[in-house]
Amino acid sequence: MSELLTELVRRYSPSMHEQEAVSYLVAWMNAHGFAAEIDASGSAVGIIGDPDAEHTLILLGHIDTFPGSIPVEVRDGTLYGRGSVDAKGSLCAFAEAAAAAHIPAGWRVIVAGAVEEEAATSKGAHHIREQ
Repeated sequence: MSELLTELVRRYSPSMHEQEAVSYLVAWMNAHGFAAEIDASGSAVGIIGDPDAEHTLILLGHIDTFPGSIPVEVRDGTLYGRGSVDAKGSLCAFAEAAAAAHIPAGWRVIVAGAVEEEAATSKGAHHIREQ
C-alpha cells in the first residue's frame, strides 16, 4: 500500500480547502528528488530531471475532492476513503513513478496536484496551462 496515497487520502481536501493536502504533497516531492513548491494558484507543482530541459512531460492530477466524509481505512489490502480513486490515486502514481524513474538527459517531468478541479473554476489546471 502506498504510504503517500494513504497519507494524502487522510487529508480532507474539498475544493477550496486543499492546503493541508497540497503542503503534504510538496513536502513528499521535495523529500523524493523533486524541486517542488506551491504555485500561485495553490497547487502542488514538482519538477524532476533537468529544470531547463528542451522536453517536458506534464503529469497533472487533481488533489481536491467533493465534500463529505468517507472513513479512511485499509481493508484486505484495499484503501477506502474520499479521493482514493478520484483522483489522489492517479496523482500519487504520477509522483511515485516520476520519483523512481531515470529521467533522460534533455527531459524534465512536472507532476502537478491541481486545486479546484471539482469546482467549476478548475483554477489549478487553468493556471498551470498558462505557465
